[in-house]
Amino acid sequence: MRILNITLSNFLCYYGENNRLDFADGLNLILGANGYGKSKLYDAFQWVFRDGITDDKPRLGAAPNAIRPTSALKEALVNERALAEAEVGETIKCEVCIEVTGSQNSTYQLVRRLYVKKISDTEVKPASGSSLTVFYKDVIVFKPLSEAEGEKVVAQLLPHDIMPYLWFQGERGINNLIDTSSRESLKQVVNKMSDIEKWDEFIKTAQAAYDAADKELKHALSGDTTRKQKAAIYQEQQKTAQSKLDSVEVKISEAEKNFDAASAKLDNIAGQFDAASKVSSLEKDLSQQEKELKQVVGRLDNLKLGFTKRLFTDSWLLMGTEDIVDKFEQKYRDYYTIVTTRQAEKKFEQKSTEEVHKRLSLPKGIPDRVHVMDMLEHEQCIVCNRQALKGSAEYEAIKRLLPEEKPKLAPQKAIIPDIEPELRILNRAAFSMRDKYVKADQEIAGTYQEQEDLEDERKELEEQIASLKGAVATEILNSGLSGNGNAGSILISIESAKRDIANYSGTLEKLRGMRDTYLADLKALENEFSKLSQGGGINPKLEEKRRLLADLRDLTVRTKETQYAKLIQQLEDTANQHFNSMNKQSQAGYGKIRFVVEGNGYVPEIQGEDGKRMDNLNTSQNSSFKLAIIMAIVTANQNRGLARNYPLISDAPMSDFDAVKARDFLAETARTFRQSIVIAKEFLDADPAHPGRYIVDPTKLAQVKEDTEAAGKTLNVYQLVVPPGQSAQSRKSLSVQITRVTV
Repeated sequence: MRILNITLSNFLCYYGENNRLDFADGLNLILGANGYGKSKLYDAFQWVFRDGITDDKPRLGAAPNAIRPTSALKEALVNERALAEAEVGETIKCEVCIEVTGSQNSTYQLVRRLYVKKISDTEVKPASGSSLTVFYKDVIVFKPLSEAEGEKVVAQLLPHDIMPYLWFQGERGINNLIDTSSRESLKQVVNKMSDIEKWDEFIKTAQAAYDAADKELKHALSGDTTRKQKAAIYQEQQKTAQSKLDSVEVKISEAEKNFDAASAKLDNIAGQFDAASKVSSLEKDLSQQEKELKQVVGRLDNLKLGFTKRLFTDSWLLMGTEDIVDKFEQKYRDYYTIVTTRQAEKKFEQKSTEEVHKRLSLPKGIPDRVHVMDMLEHEQCIVCNRQALKGSAEYEAIKRLLPEEKPKLAPQKAIIPDIEPELRILNRAAFSMRDKYVKADQEIAGTYQEQEDLEDERKELEEQIASLKGAVATEILNSGLSGNGNAGSILISIESAKRDIANYSGTLEKLRGMRDTYLADLKALENEFSKLSQGGGINPKLEEKRRLLADLRDLTVRTKETQYAKLIQQLEDTANQHFNSMNKQSQAGYGKIRFVVEGNGYVPEIQGEDGKRMDNLNTSQNSSFKLAIIMAIVTANQNRGLARNYPLISDAPMSDFDAVKARDFLAETARTFRQSIVIAKEFLDADPAHPGRYIVDPTKLAQVKEDTEAAGKTLNVYQLVVPPGQSAQSRKSLSVQITRVTV
């Protein structure tokens, strides 16, 4: 099968009907930051083929690749923006269409749909389930197949038993496929890549033939009284030894299961330790970002509230009244001129022109009384900075500036009030306020700019928080880490698992020793039994027949073991080829994959140059270790041609890799598979022009293109983008866009 394209219509975060990706042979790379729809795209492939999406909260005891079916998800599969914008009574179609080519270049469209009707603004009614229609391309027109024919086509396009090895999601998906602590896991792999199980039939047939010959010989021996008694004793001893052997085999089997479970637990916990540390670091960053967001929101709220207050405290409300102040000042000056002129004319009759001039030089009340009193006390004029000794003309001139005590007037006499002091106060207040609001436009503009900057900072922090939350959720999901997992509790669990392994290992060693003893006893009894057939009266061919069939039985067992060992070696060699390719540029030692005999099976491990098992692998080593085995499963099975006939689809397989290892993984993927679709967040950088957004790193992508072309394949790149103004947190207005990237 080769995937030509996929089109998503109102599926999860993909709004509308124009969400299409076209795929080519070679490496198809889809890039997106956390929360930008990567996993949802992977879910779209799952939904079409499995009528469900990856279960992000798998139940206890659920299958490793468990999914949540459409019947459980219902309207949750439909894009929230489409639901929000639909009119009441309208039916919304959620659809994913995958176009593929099958054998003999036949082309099909696999279309899964779910309809949801909007009953009210708060209620929707989904269909009972989704429907899958398979269309066959007849020359240029796609024609629908019957349901039975469609199911048959889907099963042929991607067999269910190999799908998990070609479609997997994150670290959890990888761990679910390859349990490096279990003999059964590797046995299942070998069975899928070979016909080794046919030897079980040969062994069963040979055992049946031996049992028949053994029974025939025992029947012949029963005719001789002396031999019959000895044969009965040997048979009883054989029965007892076999019973003990069967019993110890059951105990060994149970102990091996316990040992495997403890090893799997240790493997899982050790792998989760790095994940827990990473989650802890992410959560620390998240806490800091949330703290900063709280501070920014507080500053923003205070700024908005303070804006209203400053309309009054900073006299912004008086903006545009400058001309009124100027007019008031002019009128005050006019008033002052008239008043002083009249006063001067009256004084002129009594005083000399010089005295009038002096009087006119500075009116009473100016400077203020407090300033005049200060000048008198210090005998110094602060206007002209000259000395004014007490009793001098200068001193008396300053003294005259003090406001005169207004005589009490008789009630019956009407006088014109002197309002000049009040006007002076108003004039000073007007100038004081004007000093504030003449800059109001700049201050308001600055306040708006500060508000805009804080809004941008808030938005950027919200995007970063959403990204961190997505990273935490992804890490927990992909690693299988529990929501409350932490490094401390995991270390305790690691020590507990190690103790269990040591206990079960000791038990196994003891039980295997007992098994060897019982096998030796059975062999000795069988030899003694064979001696009874020697001598007259017993056809020697019966013993010969029994011996030959015993040899045949043992031969079939050894042959299976030899063939199995060859397959293991083939798998090991192929896995190391992939492992070396993914790690050769790494600066750290990465060891070598070895499949080690463990009881009645093999367990994969990484050994150092000294041939000893390398424990405490970090998540990067562990992931590349398991990815290499997965690739080996696909490439070592030459008969089925998995890498040639089926595409790889993987979501977040490089989350634990650095830039160098991520590049090497993609190069190895390109070399291994005819077509691969890798969904990842790597090769993206923060967009300096748009906070909270991302751009493709052209240099790193050019290197990937170089590696891909060196493998004889092409590179096809898309980026998942959240448009400016939208947020991954506001799903009712979200529409993830698919953009082709030119490399």
